[in-house]
Amino acid sequence: MNSKLAEAAVGYIGIASSLQDRLTQDLASRQSREKAANDKIASVLDSLIESGCVPVQQKQAAAEMLSDHSSTLDILVNAAKRLGQNKVAAEKTASELGQAVDDGGSALGDAYDSLQSNYLGQRTTQKKASDIALAKILEDPRA
Repeated sequence: MNSKLAEAAVGYIGIASSLQDRLTQDLASRQSREKAANDKIASVLDSLIESGCVPVQQKQAAAEMLSDHSSTLDILVNAAKRLGQNKVAAEKTASELGQAVDDGGSALGDAYDSLQSNYLGQRTTQKKASDIALAKILEDPRA
């Protein structure tokens, strides 16, 4: 047998073996990442439903979307948009502090408006948005 041909065959076998080992390791790595991601689908889906990003009626469709990488990114974009909308709504509510919240508990009648009153610091049972915000801050977080 020709020594150059034998040397080339051994070199080819070595390169093919090395490439096969690398591909096998890559496949095993991908499979382990995919298994780890699939194990998290149920908890992520429950969190999405709990937060209101996914309606309960669409649970099965969302589970299928979470098993596909590009669809998962679509869900992530929708969740980010939802968080942005909630942030804007919270900022709008926070900017409206001092506006009276009419709960029908005013002792002075429905005509009383704390912002238009001539008397500074007049006592009233009417709740204002600022009072509600302060009460939320003072609430016990463990309750």
